[in-house]
Amino acid sequence: MHKVIIMPSNNAAWYVRALAEKFPEAISLMISPEGWDWKGQPPLPYALDNGAWPAFKNERPWSESQFLELVDRAARCPLPPKFLIVPDAVADCGRTLEGWHRWYPELKSLGWPLAFAVQDGIKTEQVPEEADLIFVGGTTEWKLRTLRHWCDRYPCHIGQINTGKRLWQCHEACAQSVDGTGWFRDPRTFFDLVRYLEIVYGHRIEHKQLTLFQSGIACDNFL
Repeated sequence: MHKVIIMPSNNAAWYVRALAEKFPEAISLMISPEGWDWKGQPPLPYALDNGAWPAFKNERPWSESQFLELVDRAARCPLPPKFLIVPDAVADCGRTLEGWHRWYPELKSLGWPLAFAVQDGIKTEQVPEEADLIFVGGTTEWKLRTLRHWCDRYPCHIGQINTGKRLWQCHEACAQSVDGTGWFRDPRTFFDLVRYLEIVYGHRIEHKQLTLFQSGIACDNFL
């Protein structure tokens, strides 16, 4: 059975690490420029985001300096990232292509897999041949509508997948991995994630442990 890797965004709370102990092949981290909170290496395998989405969402300029600081931290870390998302522009394929051509020559020297972010309106033939994988971004409607198209052609990571329904859509399309923040904002949504992991990865979480996880999530969001 196909298995999607789940990458919580900027969240390595105790219940995320405990979930990774139960499903060691299933959980990694997605770390953005403001999300590196460790002096040494992250506690789990990880990939690097470039910070374009939170900047877009919060209507503030993207910070090149914060991105470069994140890259520098990872370059000094004994554990390399699974991949790095090259700087893009949300829902703007033209500026995203410009970003790739600007940043790729510099970033390829790091030796990490580099992800090209596809955005609304981009055509398959515009995807750079040098890309190691595809990050499916863009608006939600466009992303879900074109999801299978990209997964049929490239190894794909899907951004902002926060519900059980969308996770199963990515599973059925054979996506490689997904990220999101919503899994740990609501104990009920977390239960949907656990059910996916139990079905696909073949392990069970005891009811007491699941209740403990859900209580921790509820407490974190209340505080």
